Amino acid sequence: MIRSDAIGKYLIYVIGEILIVTIGIFIAIQLNNWNEKQKTNKTIENVFLEIQTNLENNRDNLKPRIKWYEERDSFIKLVKERKLNFEDYKSNKDLLTLINFYSSLKIEKSRYFKLKNYLGQTKPKYDSIMLKLNVLYDQIVPLNERYELVMENFNHRMHERWAQNMTGFQNQGI
Repeated sequence: MIRSDAIGKYLIYVIGEILIVTIGIFIAIQLNNWNEKQKTNKTIENVFLEIQTNLENNRDNLKPRIKWYEERDSFIKLVKERKLNFEDYKSNKDLLTLINFYSSLKIEKSRYFKLKNYLGQTKPKYDSIMLKLNVLYDQIVPLNERYELVMENFNHRMHERWAQNMTGFQNQGI
């Protein structure tokens, strides 16, 4: 009887130890998951801040480009109204490059792609901004990139034609 009582107490002790270790492991896993989620949330917050900084830089880079295009627009208006003469073209290099130069805008995308790695892990408060970023980076930026490529190819073809058909074109510094 003493033996069976000691075995019973020992089994209760072993089961208690197993429960304590299991609960400890469960708590440690939960704490680790919570900690990893906090790290991920902090990383996502930082990526959003980096994207914001990039967008602000793009906006600032657009200001001189907008001015450049506005000047080009005024030149085009003068050309269409036939208010320019040969001397105007000789004295203003912007007129000589009116149709074949463009102002390039390179948009930084790596932070957006980094953010997409966390798809499904962002907080619901970011859903509306994610929709806007998706439109910007998945639709508008590729349009800009295609425009850049078209303009680059156009410029290259124009320069080749001018080099073939206009004597002294290579020496004009255009």
